[in-house]
Amino acid sequence: YAENNSVPTVKKSKSLTDLICEVGLSKKLDWLHLDVEGIDVDLILSLDEDKINLPEIIIFESKGIPEEKKKKAWDWFTERGYSYKDCNWNIIAIRKNK
Repeated sequence: YAENNSVPTVKKSKSLTDLICEVGLSKKLDWLHLDVEGIDVDLILSLDEDKINLPEIIIFESKGIPEEKKKKAWDWFTERGYSYKDCNWNIIAIRKNK
């Protein structure tokens, strides 16, 4: 580490659901746009519907995400009433009228 003056540190993290609750959007989240270097699908799948109302629109970077992981997202969207479109760089999912 001396070569580049970096020092490893350990920080507590919080879930995306907890962050949404913390900023007061648990009941009304219109859209969620993620670009988190490959963990986008993991974060979407982690959303806790017991704590938050799901967003009306979800956009995330899909470039480089393996097809198997995209399929998990597509299944998740379908089960929750979203329509979605893969636009090569991003996926946009829109919740159908309830």
